[in-house]
Amino acid sequence: ATSELVFKPVYGGVTDEVRAKELLESLETNLDVYDKILSSHKYLAGDNITLADIFHIPYANLLHSAKHINLEDAKRPNLARWWKDISSRPAWQSVKDGVSSSA
Repeated sequence: ATSELVFKPVYGGVTDEVRAKELLESLETNLDVYDKILSSHKYLAGDNITLADIFHIPYANLLHSAKHINLEDAKRPNLARWWKDISSRPAWQSVKDGVSSSA
């Protein structure tokens, strides 16, 4: 969904609205599954943050910030808790708007 809704327009392409709708519907189904997984774990692979969680941050942030998905939706409370946790981490906050040179 990110490539169709975010990257294509940025690089001068045109979003295929039918494909974007299909991808978002599939993503919504996956988010329901994530919410279920997160009902018994703090993070996607257990009670410690792993690469599984970290991998999702940039793409989820792009879709969430552009209002294509709502990761803070009350209908998925476990996903909302997880998103609040991982997206508020200092490491993500320090790079989410880009990295500037210190040189």
